[in-house]
Amino acid sequence: RKVSGSAFRLTSSRAFHHGTMLIDADLARLNGCLRSRHADAIEARGVDSVRSAVANLRDYSWAIDHDAFCTAVRRQFDASFGPVHDMPFDAAANTEMKDRIRTWDWLFAQTPDFVHRLDGYFPWATVSASISAHRGHISAANLATAPEASAPPPHISAVFADIGRVLTGTRYAYADVAECLAPIRNHGSHAAELCDWILAAFQ
Repeated sequence: RKVSGSAFRLTSSRAFHHGTMLIDADLARLNGCLRSRHADAIEARGVDSVRSAVANLRDYSWAIDHDAFCTAVRRQFDASFGPVHDMPFDAAANTEMKDRIRTWDWLFAQTPDFVHRLDGYFPWATVSASISAHRGHISAANLATAPEASAPPPHISAVFADIGRVLTGTRYAYADVAECLAPIRNHGSHAAELCDWILAAFQ
């Protein structure tokens, strides 16, 4: 079973690598985080992870804890690459880094491009939506009724256009999308239904 995972990124001037190690994690909670109800509706350009059964190191030895693991990693690194020299702790730099990695731009603005596709079934028509995102912002939002729709409401094309217009450029986040769609909800019951349907996909 898998106890570790790694991610890599190469740029023109830097190489980034990070790894994780499951020491004593809540595996039930981990499983819930990794299984999204929207997974089948999102087409992403990122590299898919290899799905594997996971385990904690504690499953193999109760003697393993965070400190013991770090000591073992450092000892092996020393043996492979030479001694590691401790650096003095810089409290100001540490605080600055923590603040930076909590920002929305750090967390989401470098997300690989993706397309979120939705299908909605309303008494008056079947509607499909394609919401594209680039660097964490919606780059395009297109809505259309299914070809077999016999008589969609005559004003619905204008509502589709309004939704696409207000969403384009918006951050791909529930609060931002809700704020943009709020005025559209006042365009009638069909518009309100569409807004509620789209917002549900962001929860």
